[in-house]
Amino acid sequence: NVEPSLRAPPKGSPSIALQRKHSSFLEEPVISKSTERGEAEVALDRDTYENGREGHDDDSSNSNKLRYAVSEMQGWRSHMEDKCILNPTLSSNRQQEQLLKDHHLFAVFDGHGGDFSSFFCSEHFVPTLIDQKDWQKYLSLSSGGSAK
Repeated sequence: NVEPSLRAPPKGSPSIALQRKHSSFLEEPVISKSTERGEAEVALDRDTYENGREGHDDDSSNSNKLRYAVSEMQGWRSHMEDKCILNPTLSSNRQQEQLLKDHHLFAVFDGHGGDFSSFFCSEHFVPTLIDQKDWQKYLSLSSGGSAK
């Protein structure tokens, strides 16, 4: 049995004592799963790729595809608190060219009792990353001196 957390009373409330907040847990878990799949074009070193696929059927149409998936389940919480980033092109928006051909970004942010931080991080992670001076230096080194 989980003890409910405390919260401040609404503004304008005559009471100054803290009030109990209802539990964010359900009586039964939500066990249905949501799955998102995708694929992205990747530049692969042919020798490495072929050596790593020994015993697999050669499907040259898919040899330059990075396939990925994420699956989530709400569980005992009253709502989904986790968020993920599926950004295989590591770009700040869908129209932007891939920043680095051999870099891909996948991340999971666990809500831990609330969704604010996980949603905030998922929305701001990539823009914050690419605005960093160290990231710009890294792009410059990776692209032979011409940062995008």
